[in-house]
Amino acid sequence: MIPSSLTAAFPFSVAFFDADGIRFSAGDLGSEFAFASVTKLLASRAFLVAVEHGLIDLDDSILVGEPARPTSLRQLLAHVSGVSFASAKRAAEVGAKRIYSNYAIDVAAQWLEKRIDVPFGDWLDEQVVAPLLLQDSYVDGSAAHAGRGSVRDLVRFGQELLVPQLISDSLAQEAASVQWPGLRGVTPGFGHYADNQWGLAMEIRARKEHTWFPSLSEDATFGHFGLAGSFLWVAPESGFGAAFLGAEPTGDWHKTHWQQLNDWLISNFG
Repeated sequence: MIPSSLTAAFPFSVAFFDADGIRFSAGDLGSEFAFASVTKLLASRAFLVAVEHGLIDLDDSILVGEPARPTSLRQLLAHVSGVSFASAKRAAEVGAKRIYSNYAIDVAAQWLEKRIDVPFGDWLDEQVVAPLLLQDSYVDGSAAHAGRGSVRDLVRFGQELLVPQLISDSLAQEAASVQWPGLRGVTPGFGHYADNQWGLAMEIRARKEHTWFPSLSEDATFGHFGLAGSFLWVAPESGFGAAFLGAEPTGDWHKTHWQQLNDWLISNFG
């Protein structure tokens, strides 16, 4: 049972899992909540499946921004395209700074649609949701933040992050490796980091302080949180992870308790 000091006053569900199943859970794992930016993890897998099938390449060039600059799919997913959070307005040159951008992910999704002649939501359903047998998850709108679903689905998807079935191990490792190390940047809601390490639409814990990630997991831990009050992370070396969804948007409770809750899960079930 979660200690009362770590229990939220709003409806939520949480699970701690490994590749074989759930080690601990609380709340209704089938309840549907908004994913917000946790959607990016599913979207990233959809892009990588297309790469795996040889339909696109991570280093394909895309003209992006105002003013426009040649930008690769890899740069869009790694948040180094230089475009702003929600528009084409250029905030930096390509590769100069880690600028977290919903717009970049949506541009990438629109580009993929044109390349494969399939709506992005349909591609994600066919290549990620269906083969992983996700029961409750869907994306109706933005590839960056419009997903909804359940913790039981995030557990299944987290197991895919731990033991890839949809893509090769080598491509999965590349996606979870630091892209453009050493870049300054802000993780919205948690602050500025001199070295804000990200993979391909996946934040990497590294040695960050004042973060939502557990302090007790390895530096290679990766995942994403969402402003809807959601997170999914996995620790690839330890072989476990956790997922959280709730009815309240990310606020003071989440920023105060998420890391403590994650550390409690690892201490008791890791």
